[in-house]
Amino acid sequence: MNSKRVAGFVVAIVVVTLWLHWPAVQGKFLHWDDPLYLKNVAHWQKVSWSSVRWAFSTTGHDYYSPLTWLSYLIDHQTAGLDPHRFHATNVVIHALNTGVVGLLVWMIAARSGAGPVARHGLVAGVALVFGLHPLQVESVAWVAERKNVLSSHFALWSLCAYLQAERTARPKLWRSMALLLFALALLAKPQVMTLPLVMLALDLYPLRRWPATGWRRLISEKTGFWLLSFACGLLTVYAVFQVETPDPTTLAGIQQRCLVAMRGVIFYIWKLAWPAWLSPFYPLEGEISIRVPEFAVTTVLFLAVCGFALRSVKRLPAWTSAWVAFLALLLPVIGLVQTGNQAAADRYMYLALLPLSLVAAAAVAGACRKCSVFLRSVLVVFVGCYLLFLAWTTRAQIPVWRNDLNLWHAAYQRFPESGYVNTALANALRRQGQLTDALPFAQRAVELAPQAGQARESLGVIHLLLGHYDDAVKELETAAQLNPRDLMVAYNLACAYSRHGQLSRAWEILERILPRRPDLAEVAARDVELADLRKDSVYGPRFTALLGE
Repeated sequence: MNSKRVAGFVVAIVVVTLWLHWPAVQGKFLHWDDPLYLKNVAHWQKVSWSSVRWAFSTTGHDYYSPLTWLSYLIDHQTAGLDPHRFHATNVVIHALNTGVVGLLVWMIAARSGAGPVARHGLVAGVALVFGLHPLQVESVAWVAERKNVLSSHFALWSLCAYLQAERTARPKLWRSMALLLFALALLAKPQVMTLPLVMLALDLYPLRRWPATGWRRLISEKTGFWLLSFACGLLTVYAVFQVETPDPTTLAGIQQRCLVAMRGVIFYIWKLAWPAWLSPFYPLEGEISIRVPEFAVTTVLFLAVCGFALRSVKRLPAWTSAWVAFLALLLPVIGLVQTGNQAAADRYMYLALLPLSLVAAAAVAGACRKCSVFLRSVLVVFVGCYLLFLAWTTRAQIPVWRNDLNLWHAAYQRFPESGYVNTALANALRRQGQLTDALPFAQRAVELAPQAGQARESLGVIHLLLGHYDDAVKELETAAQLNPRDLMVAYNLACAYSRHGQLSRAWEILERILPRRPDLAEVAARDVELADLRKDSVYGPRFTALLGE
Protein backbone atom coordinates (compact mmCIF):
# COMPACT_ATOMS: atom_id res chain seq x y z
CA MET A 1 0.00 0.00 0.00
CA ASN A 2 1.48 3.37 -0.98
CA SER A 3 2.76 5.93 1.48
CA LYS A 4 -0.12 8.36 0.90
CA ARG A 5 -2.70 5.83 2.02
CA VAL A 6 -0.60 4.93 5.07
CA ALA A 7 -0.25 8.62 5.95
CA GLY A 8 -4.00 9.09 5.61
CA PHE A 9 -4.55 6.11 7.88
CA VAL A 10 -2.31 7.62 10.58
CA VAL A 11 -3.86 11.08 10.21
CA ALA A 12 -7.31 9.58 10.80
CA ILE A 13 -6.07 8.11 14.11
CA VAL A 14 -4.61 11.48 15.09
CA VAL A 15 -7.93 13.20 14.41
CA VAL A 16 -9.83 10.64 16.53
CA THR A 17 -7.38 11.18 19.39
CA LEU A 18 -7.68 14.94 19.09
CA TRP A 19 -11.48 14.75 19.15
CA LEU A 20 -11.56 12.41 22.16
CA HIS A 21 -9.29 14.55 24.36
CA TRP A 22 -10.53 17.96 23.25
CA PRO A 23 -12.89 18.39 26.27
CA ALA A 24 -9.72 18.67 28.38
CA VAL A 25 -9.30 22.16 26.88
CA GLN A 26 -12.08 23.35 29.21
CA GLY A 27 -10.00 22.54 32.28
CA LYS A 28 -8.61 25.11 34.71
CA PHE A 29 -5.19 25.42 36.23
CA LEU A 30 -4.73 23.14 39.23
CA HIS A 31 -3.18 24.14 42.55
CA TRP A 32 -0.99 21.07 42.20
CA ASP A 33 2.31 22.09 40.59
CA ASP A 34 0.65 24.36 38.00
CA PRO A 35 1.30 27.59 40.02
CA LEU A 36 4.98 26.66 40.32
CA TYR A 37 5.28 26.88 36.55
CA LEU A 38 2.87 29.75 35.92
CA LYS A 39 4.59 32.06 38.38
CA ASN A 40 7.83 31.96 36.40
CA VAL A 41 6.01 32.12 33.08
CA ALA A 42 4.09 35.21 34.19
CA HIS A 43 7.35 36.81 35.29
CA TRP A 44 9.13 36.35 31.95
CA GLN A 45 5.94 36.69 29.85
CA LYS A 46 7.48 35.85 26.49
CA VAL A 47 10.32 34.17 24.66
CA SER A 48 13.33 36.48 24.62
CA TRP A 49 17.08 36.15 24.95
CA SER A 50 16.76 36.77 28.66
CA SER A 51 14.01 34.18 29.15
CA VAL A 52 15.87 31.63 27.01
CA ARG A 53 19.01 32.10 29.11
CA TRP A 54 16.91 31.69 32.24
CA ALA A 55 15.19 28.54 30.90
CA PHE A 56 18.55 26.89 30.17
CA SER A 57 20.11 27.93 33.49
CA THR A 58 17.37 27.03 35.99
CA THR A 59 16.37 23.68 37.41
CA GLY A 60 12.84 25.04 37.85
CA HIS A 61 10.68 22.59 39.79
CA ASP A 62 12.21 19.14 40.26
CA TYR A 63 13.64 18.85 36.77
CA TYR A 64 15.97 20.55 34.33
CA SER A 65 13.47 21.06 31.50
CA PRO A 66 14.27 24.19 29.43
CA LEU A 67 12.24 23.12 26.40
CA THR A 68 9.15 22.72 28.56
CA TRP A 69 9.67 26.22 29.97
CA LEU A 70 9.97 27.61 26.45
CA SER A 71 6.74 25.91 25.39
CA TYR A 72 4.95 27.53 28.35
CA LEU A 73 6.42 30.90 27.43
CA ILE A 74 5.14 30.56 23.85
CA ASP A 75 1.64 29.83 25.16
CA HIS A 76 1.79 32.84 27.48
CA GLN A 77 3.14 35.13 24.77
CA THR A 78 0.27 34.26 22.42
CA ALA A 79 -2.64 33.88 24.87
CA GLY A 80 -1.60 35.13 28.31
CA LEU A 81 -2.54 33.01 31.30
CA ASP A 82 -5.53 31.49 29.53
CA PRO A 83 -5.78 27.88 30.79
CA HIS A 84 -7.62 26.81 27.64
CA ARG A 85 -4.59 27.61 25.49
CA PHE A 86 -2.22 25.67 27.76
CA HIS A 87 -4.55 22.67 27.77
CA ALA A 88 -5.03 22.84 24.01
CA THR A 89 -1.28 22.66 23.46
CA ASN A 90 -1.10 19.50 25.59
CA VAL A 91 -3.92 17.91 23.62
CA VAL A 92 -2.33 18.75 20.26
CA ILE A 93 1.07 17.38 21.28
CA HIS A 94 -0.56 14.15 22.49
CA ALA A 95 -2.44 13.78 19.21
CA LEU A 96 0.81 14.29 17.29
CA ASN A 97 2.48 11.71 19.50
CA THR A 98 -0.21 9.25 18.48
CA GLY A 99 0.75 9.80 14.86
CA VAL A 100 4.44 9.24 15.60
CA VAL A 101 3.51 6.04 17.46
CA GLY A 102 1.76 4.87 14.29
CA LEU A 103 4.93 5.51 12.30
CA LEU A 104 7.09 3.77 14.91
CA VAL A 105 4.85 0.69 14.98
CA TRP A 106 4.84 0.59 11.18
CA MET A 107 8.64 0.53 11.14
CA ILE A 108 8.83 -2.15 13.85
CA ALA A 109 6.26 -4.29 12.03
CA ALA A 110 8.20 -3.94 8.78
CA ARG A 111 11.41 -5.13 10.46
CA SER A 112 9.56 -8.09 12.01
CA GLY A 113 8.42 -9.29 8.59
CA ALA A 114 4.68 -8.70 9.05
CA GLY A 115 2.56 -8.44 5.91
CA PRO A 116 0.69 -5.27 4.83
CA VAL A 117 -2.62 -6.28 6.43
CA ALA A 118 -0.96 -7.23 9.71
CA ARG A 119 1.07 -4.03 9.70
CA HIS A 120 -2.05 -1.92 9.31
CA GLY A 121 -3.75 -3.86 12.08
CA LEU A 122 -0.78 -3.34 14.40
CA VAL A 123 -0.63 0.38 13.65
CA ALA A 124 -4.35 0.80 14.22
CA GLY A 125 -4.43 -1.22 17.42
CA VAL A 126 -1.34 0.18 19.13
CA ALA A 127 -1.79 3.79 18.03
CA LEU A 128 -5.45 3.80 19.09
CA VAL A 129 -4.62 2.25 22.47
CA PHE A 130 -1.90 4.87 22.96
CA GLY A 131 -4.21 7.70 21.93
CA LEU A 132 -7.41 6.58 23.65
CA HIS A 133 -6.24 4.87 26.84
CA PRO A 134 -7.47 6.60 30.03
CA LEU A 135 -4.02 6.24 31.60
CA GLN A 136 -2.99 9.04 29.23
CA VAL A 137 -5.51 11.54 30.59
CA GLU A 138 -3.28 12.67 33.45
CA SER A 139 -0.45 13.67 31.11
CA VAL A 140 -2.80 15.35 28.64
CA ALA A 141 -5.26 17.14 30.94
CA TRP A 142 -2.74 18.41 33.51
CA VAL A 143 -0.84 21.50 32.40
CA ALA A 144 2.10 20.67 34.68
CA GLU A 145 2.65 17.45 32.72
CA ARG A 146 3.46 19.29 29.49
CA LYS A 147 6.97 18.02 30.10
CA ASN A 148 5.76 14.44 29.76
CA VAL A 149 4.01 14.74 26.40
CA LEU A 150 6.73 17.02 25.00
CA SER A 151 9.60 14.81 26.10
CA SER A 152 7.80 11.73 24.75
CA HIS A 153 7.38 13.45 21.39
CA PHE A 154 11.12 13.75 20.87
CA ALA A 155 11.76 10.31 22.38
CA LEU A 156 9.41 8.68 19.86
CA TRP A 157 11.13 10.43 16.98
CA SER A 158 14.49 9.32 18.38
CA LEU A 159 13.37 5.69 18.26
CA CYS A 160 12.13 6.16 14.70
CA ALA A 161 15.52 7.56 13.69
CA TYR A 162 17.26 4.63 15.40
CA LEU A 163 15.16 2.14 13.45
CA GLN A 164 15.73 4.06 10.23
CA ALA A 165 19.49 3.72 10.73
CA GLU A 166 19.16 0.00 9.93
CA ARG A 167 17.30 0.64 6.69
CA THR A 168 19.67 3.06 4.96
CA ALA A 169 23.23 3.17 3.69
CA ARG A 170 24.03 6.00 6.12
CA PRO A 171 23.42 4.51 9.56
CA LYS A 172 25.80 6.90 11.35
CA LEU A 173 23.82 9.91 10.15
CA TRP A 174 20.54 8.48 11.44
CA ARG A 175 22.07 7.41 14.75
CA SER A 176 23.40 10.93 15.16
CA MET A 177 19.89 12.20 14.47
CA ALA A 178 18.56 9.78 17.10
CA LEU A 179 21.13 11.12 19.59
CA LEU A 180 20.10 14.73 18.87
CA LEU A 181 16.42 13.91 19.32
CA PHE A 182 17.24 12.06 22.53
CA ALA A 183 19.01 15.16 23.83
CA LEU A 184 15.90 17.26 23.02
CA ALA A 185 13.74 14.74 24.87
CA LEU A 186 15.96 15.03 27.95
CA LEU A 187 15.75 18.82 27.75
CA ALA A 188 11.97 18.52 28.05
CA LYS A 189 11.96 15.94 30.88
CA PRO A 190 14.67 13.56 32.10
CA GLN A 191 12.27 10.65 32.60
CA VAL A 192 13.30 9.24 29.20
CA MET A 193 16.93 8.81 30.28
CA THR A 194 16.54 5.02 29.96
CA LEU A 195 15.74 5.22 26.25
CA PRO A 196 19.12 3.61 25.33
CA LEU A 197 17.91 0.45 27.08
CA VAL A 198 14.84 0.51 24.83
CA MET A 199 17.17 0.73 21.84
CA LEU A 200 19.03 -2.34 23.11
CA ALA A 201 15.67 -4.10 23.36
CA LEU A 202 15.03 -3.18 19.71
CA ASP A 203 18.46 -4.63 18.85
CA LEU A 204 17.19 -7.91 20.30
CA TYR A 205 13.93 -7.72 18.36
CA PRO A 206 12.92 -6.80 15.70
CA LEU A 207 16.37 -5.66 14.48
CA ARG A 208 18.04 -8.94 15.57
CA ARG A 209 21.47 -7.27 15.62
CA TRP A 210 22.87 -9.03 18.68
CA PRO A 211 23.91 -12.41 17.18
CA ALA A 212 26.14 -10.83 14.55
CA THR A 213 27.24 -7.67 16.35
CA GLY A 214 27.44 -8.82 19.96
CA TRP A 215 26.12 -7.07 23.03
CA ARG A 216 29.42 -5.44 23.94
CA ARG A 217 29.58 -3.57 20.64
CA LEU A 218 25.88 -2.70 20.75
CA ILE A 219 26.37 -1.17 24.19
CA SER A 220 29.55 0.70 23.27
CA GLU A 221 28.06 2.21 20.12
CA LYS A 222 25.55 4.00 22.35
CA THR A 223 28.23 5.76 24.38
CA GLY A 224 26.81 9.18 23.53
CA PHE A 225 23.40 8.12 24.79
CA TRP A 226 24.84 6.72 28.04
CA LEU A 227 26.80 9.92 28.68
CA LEU A 228 23.73 12.10 28.15
CA SER A 229 21.69 9.85 30.45
CA PHE A 230 24.33 9.95 33.16
CA ALA A 231 24.68 13.74 33.02
CA CYS A 232 20.90 14.13 33.05
CA GLY A 233 20.59 11.80 36.03
CA LEU A 234 23.11 13.79 38.07
CA LEU A 235 21.38 17.06 37.19
CA THR A 236 17.98 15.63 38.12
CA VAL A 237 19.18 14.46 41.53
CA TYR A 238 20.66 17.89 42.16
CA ALA A 239 17.44 19.63 41.05
CA VAL A 240 15.16 17.43 43.15
CA PHE A 241 17.11 17.93 46.35
CA GLN A 242 17.38 21.68 45.69
CA VAL A 243 13.61 22.16 45.78
CA GLU A 244 12.37 19.22 47.83
CA THR A 245 13.46 17.98 51.21
CA PRO A 246 12.84 14.24 51.32
CA ASP A 247 10.07 13.30 53.72
CA PRO A 248 11.40 10.64 56.11
CA THR A 249 7.91 9.14 56.39
CA THR A 250 7.95 8.19 52.69
CA LEU A 251 11.56 7.04 52.39
CA ALA A 252 12.09 3.32 52.91
CA GLY A 253 15.04 0.96 52.74
CA ILE A 254 16.13 -0.77 49.57
CA GLN A 255 14.05 -3.86 50.35
CA GLN A 256 10.89 -1.81 50.79
CA ARG A 257 11.61 0.17 47.63
CA CYS A 258 12.04 -3.01 45.64
CA LEU A 259 8.72 -4.30 46.97
CA VAL A 260 7.02 -1.04 45.97
CA ALA A 261 8.64 -1.23 42.53
CA MET A 262 7.58 -4.82 41.87
CA ARG A 263 4.06 -4.09 43.03
CA GLY A 264 4.05 -1.05 40.76
CA VAL A 265 4.97 -3.12 37.69
CA ILE A 266 2.07 -5.52 38.24
CA PHE A 267 -0.21 -2.60 39.09
CA TYR A 268 0.55 -0.91 35.76
CA ILE A 269 -0.03 -4.08 33.78
CA TRP A 270 -3.40 -4.46 35.46
CA LYS A 271 -4.33 -0.84 34.73
CA LEU A 272 -3.20 -1.20 31.12
CA ALA A 273 -5.39 -4.25 30.56
CA TRP A 274 -8.37 -3.07 32.61
CA PRO A 275 -8.26 0.68 33.38
CA ALA A 276 -10.92 0.74 36.08
CA TRP A 277 -10.68 2.26 39.56
CA LEU A 278 -8.35 5.01 38.34
CA SER A 279 -7.29 7.74 40.73
CA PRO A 280 -5.39 11.01 40.23
CA PHE A 281 -3.32 10.07 43.28
CA TYR A 282 -2.21 6.72 44.71
CA PRO A 283 -0.80 7.31 48.20
CA LEU A 284 2.26 5.46 49.48
CA GLU A 285 0.93 4.61 52.91
CA GLY A 286 0.64 1.58 55.14
CA GLU A 287 3.04 -1.26 55.90
CA ILE A 288 5.57 -2.21 53.21
CA SER A 289 6.52 -5.81 53.88
CA ILE A 290 6.68 -9.15 52.12
CA ARG A 291 4.28 -10.37 54.82
CA VAL A 292 1.56 -8.13 53.35
CA PRO A 293 -0.41 -10.24 50.79
CA GLU A 294 -0.44 -7.64 48.02
CA PHE A 295 3.36 -7.32 48.15
CA ALA A 296 3.89 -11.07 48.40
CA VAL A 297 1.63 -11.86 45.44
CA THR A 298 2.97 -9.09 43.19
CA THR A 299 6.58 -10.04 43.99
CA VAL A 300 5.94 -13.65 42.96
CA LEU A 301 4.19 -12.54 39.76
CA PHE A 302 6.95 -10.10 38.87
CA LEU A 303 9.74 -12.65 39.37
CA ALA A 304 7.79 -15.27 37.43
CA VAL A 305 7.33 -12.96 34.44
CA CYS A 306 11.00 -11.93 34.53
CA GLY A 307 12.03 -15.60 34.63
CA PHE A 308 9.78 -16.38 31.67
CA ALA A 309 11.24 -13.44 29.72
CA LEU A 310 14.80 -14.66 30.33
CA ARG A 311 13.96 -18.19 29.22
CA SER A 312 12.22 -16.89 26.10
CA VAL A 313 15.11 -14.88 24.61
CA LYS A 314 15.56 -17.31 21.71
CA ARG A 315 12.08 -18.80 21.47
CA LEU A 316 10.02 -15.60 21.94
CA PRO A 317 12.42 -12.67 21.43
CA ALA A 318 9.54 -10.26 20.75
CA TRP A 319 8.13 -10.85 24.25
CA THR A 320 11.54 -10.54 25.92
CA SER A 321 12.27 -7.32 24.01
CA ALA A 322 8.90 -5.84 24.99
CA TRP A 323 9.35 -6.76 28.66
CA VAL A 324 12.83 -5.20 28.78
CA ALA A 325 11.57 -2.03 27.08
CA PHE A 326 8.59 -1.84 29.44
CA LEU A 327 10.79 -2.13 32.54
CA ALA A 328 13.30 0.34 31.10
CA LEU A 329 10.66 3.01 30.54
CA LEU A 330 9.30 2.53 34.06
CA LEU A 331 12.69 2.34 35.78
CA PRO A 332 13.13 6.10 36.55
CA VAL A 333 9.68 6.37 38.18
CA ILE A 334 8.97 2.94 39.61
CA GLY A 335 9.92 3.87 43.19
CA LEU A 336 13.54 2.77 43.53
CA VAL A 337 14.37 6.45 44.02
CA GLN A 338 11.45 7.66 46.13
CA THR A 339 11.12 11.40 46.83
CA GLY A 340 7.35 11.86 46.87
CA ASN A 341 4.51 10.18 48.71
CA GLN A 342 2.81 8.60 45.72
CA ALA A 343 3.02 4.83 45.15
CA ALA A 344 2.19 5.12 41.45
CA ALA A 345 0.83 7.57 38.90
CA ASP A 346 -1.07 7.13 35.64
CA ARG A 347 1.31 9.53 33.88
CA TYR A 348 4.23 7.13 34.39
CA MET A 349 2.67 4.80 31.83
CA TYR A 350 2.54 7.39 29.05
CA LEU A 351 5.30 5.73 26.99
CA ALA A 352 5.62 2.53 28.97
CA LEU A 353 2.29 1.17 27.73
CA LEU A 354 3.66 0.92 24.18
CA PRO A 355 5.79 -2.26 24.39
CA LEU A 356 3.12 -4.42 26.01
CA SER A 357 0.41 -2.98 23.77
CA LEU A 358 2.48 -3.92 20.74
CA VAL A 359 3.00 -7.48 21.96
CA ALA A 360 -0.73 -7.83 22.73
CA ALA A 361 -1.66 -6.49 19.29
CA ALA A 362 0.81 -8.89 17.64
CA ALA A 363 -0.71 -11.81 19.58
CA VAL A 364 -4.20 -10.85 18.41
CA ALA A 365 -2.96 -10.52 14.82
CA GLY A 366 -1.32 -13.94 15.04
CA ALA A 367 -4.48 -15.49 16.44
CA CYS A 368 -6.52 -13.97 13.60
CA ARG A 369 -4.27 -15.62 11.04
CA LYS A 370 -4.62 -19.08 12.58
CA CYS A 371 -8.24 -19.23 13.74
CA SER A 372 -11.45 -19.76 11.82
CA VAL A 373 -13.49 -17.00 10.23
CA PHE A 374 -15.98 -17.10 13.10
CA LEU A 375 -13.34 -16.80 15.80
CA ARG A 376 -11.62 -14.09 13.80
CA SER A 377 -14.87 -12.12 13.75
CA VAL A 378 -15.23 -12.60 17.49
CA LEU A 379 -11.70 -11.27 18.05
CA VAL A 380 -12.34 -8.25 15.86
CA VAL A 381 -15.58 -7.46 17.72
CA PHE A 382 -13.83 -7.90 21.06
CA VAL A 383 -11.00 -5.53 20.08
CA GLY A 384 -13.52 -2.99 18.80
CA CYS A 385 -15.50 -3.15 22.04
CA TYR A 386 -12.30 -2.82 24.07
CA LEU A 387 -11.28 0.31 22.15
CA LEU A 388 -14.76 1.77 22.68
CA PHE A 389 -14.44 0.99 26.38
CA LEU A 390 -11.10 2.83 26.49
CA ALA A 391 -12.62 5.85 24.74
CA TRP A 392 -15.65 5.91 27.06
CA THR A 393 -13.45 5.63 30.17
CA THR A 394 -11.17 8.40 28.90
CA ARG A 395 -14.09 10.75 28.37
CA ALA A 396 -15.28 9.95 31.90
CA GLN A 397 -11.79 10.55 33.33
CA ILE A 398 -11.17 13.95 31.70
CA PRO A 399 -13.58 15.90 34.01
CA VAL A 400 -11.65 14.60 37.02
CA TRP A 401 -8.79 16.87 35.98
CA ARG A 402 -10.99 19.90 35.26
CA ASN A 403 -10.51 21.60 38.65
CA ASP A 404 -9.15 21.04 42.15
CA LEU A 405 -12.42 19.94 43.71
CA ASN A 406 -13.11 17.32 41.04
CA LEU A 407 -9.54 16.07 41.34
CA TRP A 408 -9.43 15.54 45.08
CA HIS A 409 -13.02 14.38 45.39
CA ALA A 410 -12.12 11.62 42.93
CA ALA A 411 -9.00 10.72 44.92
CA TYR A 412 -11.02 10.76 48.17
CA GLN A 413 -13.54 8.31 46.72
CA ARG A 414 -10.69 5.86 46.15
CA PHE A 415 -8.64 6.55 49.29
CA PRO A 416 -10.84 8.02 52.04
CA GLU A 417 -8.36 6.87 54.73
CA SER A 418 -5.35 8.67 53.22
CA GLY A 419 -4.04 11.58 55.27
CA TYR A 420 -2.54 13.22 52.19
CA VAL A 421 -5.77 13.00 50.20
CA ASN A 422 -7.84 14.37 53.08
CA THR A 423 -5.40 17.28 53.39
CA ALA A 424 -5.52 18.03 49.68
CA LEU A 425 -9.33 17.94 49.61
CA ALA A 426 -9.50 20.24 52.65
CA ASN A 427 -7.18 22.70 50.91
CA ALA A 428 -9.24 22.59 47.72
CA LEU A 429 -12.43 23.35 49.69
CA ARG A 430 -10.65 26.12 51.60
CA ARG A 431 -9.55 27.82 48.36
CA GLN A 432 -13.21 27.80 47.29
CA GLY A 433 -14.21 29.49 50.56
CA GLN A 434 -15.98 26.38 51.86
CA LEU A 435 -14.29 26.49 55.26
CA THR A 436 -16.99 24.66 57.20
CA ASP A 437 -16.91 21.80 54.69
CA ALA A 438 -13.10 21.75 54.70
CA LEU A 439 -12.69 21.49 58.48
CA PRO A 440 -13.76 17.82 58.93
CA PHE A 441 -11.37 16.66 56.19
CA ALA A 442 -8.49 18.61 57.73
CA GLN A 443 -9.24 17.17 61.16
CA ARG A 444 -9.44 13.66 59.72
CA ALA A 445 -6.09 14.18 57.98
CA VAL A 446 -4.43 15.01 61.30
CA GLU A 447 -6.00 11.94 62.89
CA LEU A 448 -4.66 9.74 60.09
CA ALA A 449 -1.22 11.37 59.86
CA PRO A 450 -0.42 13.25 63.09
CA GLN A 451 3.26 13.64 62.12
CA ALA A 452 2.52 15.15 58.71
CA GLY A 453 3.39 18.84 58.73
CA GLN A 454 1.15 19.58 55.73
CA ALA A 455 -1.90 18.16 57.51
CA ARG A 456 -1.19 20.25 60.61
CA GLU A 457 -0.66 23.38 58.54
CA SER A 458 -3.90 22.88 56.60
CA LEU A 459 -5.90 22.42 59.78
CA GLY A 460 -4.22 25.44 61.40
CA VAL A 461 -4.97 27.72 58.44
CA ILE A 462 -8.61 26.65 58.37
CA HIS A 463 -8.92 27.34 62.11
CA LEU A 464 -7.29 30.73 61.51
CA LEU A 465 -9.78 31.68 58.78
CA LEU A 466 -12.69 30.49 60.93
CA GLY A 467 -11.50 32.65 63.83
CA HIS A 468 -10.44 29.74 66.07
CA TYR A 469 -7.18 31.44 67.01
CA ASP A 470 -6.20 29.20 69.93
CA ASP A 471 -6.54 26.09 67.77
CA ALA A 472 -4.78 27.82 64.88
CA VAL A 473 -1.73 28.66 66.99
CA LYS A 474 -1.60 25.14 68.40
CA GLU A 475 -1.71 23.40 65.00
CA LEU A 476 0.65 25.81 63.25
CA GLU A 477 3.21 25.60 66.04
CA THR A 478 3.20 21.83 65.61
CA ALA A 479 3.49 22.20 61.84
CA ALA A 480 6.47 24.55 62.26
CA GLN A 481 8.18 22.00 64.49
CA LEU A 482 7.59 19.23 61.93
CA ASN A 483 8.66 21.38 58.95
CA PRO A 484 11.10 23.96 60.34
CA ARG A 485 12.42 24.87 56.86
CA ASP A 486 9.00 25.61 55.37
CA LEU A 487 8.70 29.40 55.25
CA MET A 488 5.03 29.27 54.30
CA VAL A 489 4.25 27.44 57.55
CA ALA A 490 6.22 30.09 59.44
CA TYR A 491 4.28 32.86 57.69
CA ASN A 492 0.93 31.31 58.58
CA LEU A 493 2.09 30.94 62.17
CA ALA A 494 2.97 34.65 62.22
CA CYS A 495 -0.57 35.42 61.03
CA ALA A 496 -2.01 33.27 63.81
CA TYR A 497 0.18 35.01 66.41
CA SER A 498 -0.96 38.40 65.10
CA ARG A 499 -4.62 37.43 65.38
CA HIS A 500 -3.99 35.94 68.82
CA GLY A 501 -2.46 39.20 70.05
CA GLN A 502 1.11 37.86 70.28
CA LEU A 503 2.54 40.66 68.13
CA SER A 504 6.13 40.28 69.28
CA ARG A 505 6.24 36.62 68.24
CA ALA A 506 4.60 37.44 64.91
CA TRP A 507 7.17 40.17 64.28
CA GLU A 508 10.09 37.87 65.08
CA ILE A 509 8.96 35.41 62.42
CA LEU A 510 8.24 38.04 59.75
CA GLU A 511 11.55 39.77 60.34
CA ARG A 512 13.28 36.48 59.69
CA ILE A 513 11.40 35.17 56.65
CA LEU A 514 10.25 38.18 54.59
CA PRO A 515 13.75 39.16 53.38
CA ARG A 516 14.09 35.59 52.09
CA ARG A 517 10.66 35.50 50.41
CA PRO A 518 9.82 38.74 48.55
CA ASP A 519 6.60 37.17 47.29
CA LEU A 520 5.42 36.73 50.88
CA ALA A 521 6.35 40.33 51.62
CA GLU A 522 3.94 41.45 48.91
CA VAL A 523 1.18 39.32 50.46
CA ALA A 524 1.97 40.47 53.99
CA ALA A 525 1.59 44.13 52.99
CA ARG A 526 -2.17 43.63 52.52
CA ASP A 527 -2.95 40.42 54.43
CA VAL A 528 -5.95 41.03 56.72
CA GLU A 529 -4.58 38.49 59.17
CA LEU A 530 -1.67 40.87 59.85
CA ALA A 531 -3.81 44.00 60.19
CA ASP A 532 -3.28 44.25 63.96
CA LEU A 533 0.48 44.11 63.50
CA ARG A 534 0.50 46.75 60.76
CA LYS A 535 -1.63 49.11 62.88
CA ASP A 536 0.39 48.67 66.05
CA SER A 537 2.30 51.78 67.16
CA VAL A 538 5.46 49.80 67.85
CA TYR A 539 5.56 47.14 65.14
CA GLY A 540 3.71 49.04 62.41
CA PRO A 541 6.65 51.37 61.57
CA ARG A 542 9.09 48.47 61.76
CA PHE A 543 6.91 46.47 59.41
CA THR A 544 6.74 49.35 56.93
CA ALA A 545 10.51 49.77 57.10
CA LEU A 546 11.02 46.03 56.52
CA LEU A 547 8.83 46.10 53.43
CA GLY A 548 10.76 49.12 52.16
CA GLU A 549 14.01 47.27 52.51
